[in-house]
Amino acid sequence: MPDESTQSIVVDAPADRVMAVIADLESYPEWAKAVRRTEVLER
Repeated sequence: MPDESTQSIVVDAPADRVMAVIADLESYPEWAKAVRRTEVLER
């Protein structure tokens, strides 16, 4: 059986701003410590 984990947080920001951060994959290494590099192959 695979391990499963769930977390949640409340973000005090408008939904469009949150979505903009989530969609900006290239910037993940700047703030997500576990992400070393990103490469978008196609949009």
